[in-house]
Amino acid sequence: MMRFKFPHYYLPGIPLAILFLLSLVKKTTVQLAPILEKLLWVLAPLCALALLTLPIQTAPEGFPALKFFAAQIQSEGTENDTLLFIENKEPYGTSGDYFVESAFYTGRKFYSAHCDNANASALRIHPTWIMTSGAQPFECLDQVDQTLYPERYRFGNQYLLGKTPVTPQKIFDFTPQLRELKAPVDGKASPLPIDIYYRYE
Repeated sequence: MMRFKFPHYYLPGIPLAILFLLSLVKKTTVQLAPILEKLLWVLAPLCALALLTLPIQTAPEGFPALKFFAAQIQSEGTENDTLLFIENKEPYGTSGDYFVESAFYTGRKFYSAHCDNANASALRIHPTWIMTSGAQPFECLDQVDQTLYPERYRFGNQYLLGKTPVTPQKIFDFTPQLRELKAPVDGKASPLPIDIYYRYE
């Protein structure tokens, strides 16, 4: 007796059913071909016009955490606050990219440091805000007193740590959401870098 290697050899009806379904699809497609062709001529320019005129994003949103964090920073404190960005495991960009975005949308003085020297930078600068990433918010800040930053926001694996105490009123305050992607109103934004690596239009 012949031994079969594959179990689907026992079911010869499956290939026959597939061929039958393909024949049905072919017949239906041939019958609807004139209608589909007319719809294609109508929908193609409409779709192109919609993509050009409507705010439809065809790519993943860049820096979604920064958009959320910048609104929180802008809603508290003053323009004299400082922001320390720690390069660690952020999913988008580098400190240079975050500097441009943060300078425009927060107006706070921006500092950056790598995870290796994050403790020294934080102890020297005493920042009002710390933006970091990783498995834990203090992954790169094991020498910093965690009680100094009671305010903590999380977006994916990115964290925003703040010195402002958390109150019940702040938990139900949705004002920062209205300030996303808006320029700061409490002072002038930090000057943007002017060199060969940045271009503004």
